[in-house]
Amino acid sequence: MSAPKLFPCLLVLGFAFVIGAFVTSNIVTQRSARLATADVARAQDEFEPLARHARDLGAAAAAFDRAVLAFLRSGSGENKTAAVEMGTRLSEAITESSEFARLRNDPRIEEMAARLAHQQAQGFKLVELQESRNATLRNLEKALGELDRRMASAGGRGLRFGDNLLARPAIVGSYASKFSVAVLISEFNEDKIH
Repeated sequence: MSAPKLFPCLLVLGFAFVIGAFVTSNIVTQRSARLATADVARAQDEFEPLARHARDLGAAAAAFDRAVLAFLRSGSGENKTAAVEMGTRLSEAITESSEFARLRNDPRIEEMAARLAHQQAQGFKLVELQESRNATLRNLEKALGELDRRMASAGGRGLRFGDNLLARPAIVGSYASKFSVAVLISEFNEDKIH
C-alpha cells in the first residue's frame, strides 16, 4: 500500500482507538458511580436511623435537664409537672434505645442508655430534695409566724410610750432572733429566684 492510502486507514484506526478509550472509561466511570451511590445509600440506611435516634435521645436528655433546673430555681408546681413530663419523654427514648441496641446488636447503645437512666434518676432525686426543702421552709415560716403571733399576744414586742419602748430584754432578744431567721429565709428565697 502506498503512503497516501495508508494514512487515512491509520487515521480511522487512531480515531477508533480514541473512541474505544472514551467508551471504556465512560463504562468504568458509570460502574464506579453506581457502586459509590449504592455504598452511600447503604451507609445512609445503616447510619441515618442511628444518627436520628442519637439526636432524639440527646434532645430528650437536654429537655429533662432544663426542666429539672427550672424546678430547682423556682420550685413551682408547673415546673415540677414539666420535669415529670420531660422525664417521661426521656424514659421513652431510653426504652427505644434498648430496643434499638438489641436490633443493632450494639452494647455501646445500651451503655449510653444506662448512663442516661442514671442521670434521669439523679434528676428526680434533685426534684425530690427540692420538694423536701420547700416543705421544710414552709413549715419553718409557719412556725415563725406562730411564734410571732404568740410573742405579740404576750406583749413580747413591748409597750410603746411615745418614742420609748418598754420590754423585757429576754423577750426582745427572742423576737430579734426570730426576725433574723425570717430575714435569712427571705434572702434565701430571693436567691433561689435569681
